[in-house]
Amino acid sequence: MKNNLFIYDIKDKNIIKDSEPITDDEKTLLKILMKNFGEFTTIPEISKKLKISRSSLYAAKAERKFVSYIVGGKIIILTKTLINFMKTFEDSDLSN
Repeated sequence: MKNNLFIYDIKDKNIIKDSEPITDDEKTLLKILMKNFGEFTTIPEISKKLKISRSSLYAAKAERKFVSYIVGGKIIILTKTLINFMKTFEDSDLSN
């Protein structure tokens, strides 16, 4: 399938659908994420601002917990799909 900027597979479409906020808390979290990161972000930015280890984020990427693209050799993450990751992220994964 194709959207305006990227070609994505059905898996990406499912991740995007699953990332839609349902509860008021998820809606608030999405607003905060979008305000802090914008439409797209990177693993180093997420790691720094949310204090989540890069290894946890790379593992989540490998597990397709969020949608990511490689642009110019850099991994770019669709910020709104971080909701899906945050729903499954465990406190024990925190890096501090």
